[in-house]
Amino acid sequence: MPTTDVRAQFESLKAAWKEGTRFLSSFMTEHWAYQAIIKLGMPVVPILLEEMRDEPDWWSPALTSITGENPCTQDMAGRLDLISQAWVSWGLERGILK
Repeated sequence: MPTTDVRAQFESLKAAWKEGTRFLSSFMTEHWAYQAIIKLGMPVVPILLEEMRDEPDWWSPALTSITGENPCTQDMAGRLDLISQAWVSWGLERGILK
């Protein structure tokens, strides 16, 4: 389970990312806050999976960068619902998401 500190860092960075990319969707993953979330490493993965389950967003590149895995297929491209389902299933299968 992620520590309170990681969750607090994530929430702060997520707010900065959302604010900073509100009008720049094509640069979302390049934003400094998104990159800082990736740098939190494996401790943030359960939080990202919870996000994908509860409030799907474009966390797939971050998850792939951190885990080195990608459960998504090319036919899912642009389909946040399918991408989220794939990551949630991935997390459940590995016991990362409860």
